[in-house]
Amino acid sequence: MKVAKIKKINEKKKTIEVKETEFTIKNFIKTIVIILLVLAIFYFITVLVVKPIINKEKSDVKFDSTKITMNQLLTRKEDSYYALAVKESESRNFYSQFNYFELYNNYIEKYTSNEDALKFYWIDMDDAFNGAYWSTELDIDNFIINDDTLFKVSNGKLIDYFVGHEEILKELQEL
Repeated sequence: MKVAKIKKINEKKKTIEVKETEFTIKNFIKTIVIILLVLAIFYFITVLVVKPIINKEKSDVKFDSTKITMNQLLTRKEDSYYALAVKESESRNFYSQFNYFELYNNYIEKYTSNEDALKFYWIDMDDAFNGAYWSTELDIDNFIINDDTLFKVSNGKLIDYFVGHEEILKELQEL
């Protein structure tokens, strides 16, 4: 009985044909050429498409060392410096004739071009880190402001401050 079962199993088995292919130099060269073409396509995509995008993004990124937060107002390394706290969204008011932010920037660039000029820092009051320092009431002792403010700091202490566009512009003109 055991022999009969073996025959039936052998009858049910299917044969698999293995076709052998010859390895030729033509097939090898074709494979190498196809691989090189695929690599060349990836290279050109990288060079022509991706690289210009990456270079454009890198050129636009600049670290602004003159921008600080209100917490850093008295902690700069210089002995004396100015810090201008500006709420840019209000300085660029559509109803205003003047763009105070640009006006401040022009005066500061002119002043800082001098060799003996004190360092200038910007405090962006639109920044979330400075939001707690903006209020409807002025409290200079706690550095809470309600308008653009120019601070003069010396040796880690607040020496003078100017609140409002007119006072700041007057002080910047005198520098």
